[in-house]
Amino acid sequence: MGQVLHYQDEQESKQAVAEEISLRVGILDKCEMHDITYFVVTDDFEDAYKLGNSLITKNDSLVSIFKNNRKELSEFIKNVTDNLDDCCSFCEKIRDRD
Repeated sequence: MGQVLHYQDEQESKQAVAEEISLRVGILDKCEMHDITYFVVTDDFEDAYKLGNSLITKNDSLVSIFKNNRKELSEFIKNVTDNLDDCCSFCEKIRDRD
């Protein structure tokens, strides 16, 4: 069971890194009021891929969990928007009431 938990923790950490990179380049945004990450509608992931590769080249500690596996990092970035809304769900509910 320990290996399964380790794998899950590692996947969550990799997801968090992909989200951080995506936030930095504007693919994702975070609602300041509700601390919810959401997808900024775009098809352009190129800047995120470039930043991820640059961080790997620099041996930045943020991407160390990927152990120089650029392809895996790109896959996580590609999938970072899965299951995310295109706005803060709480803010959307407030707008809908008005």
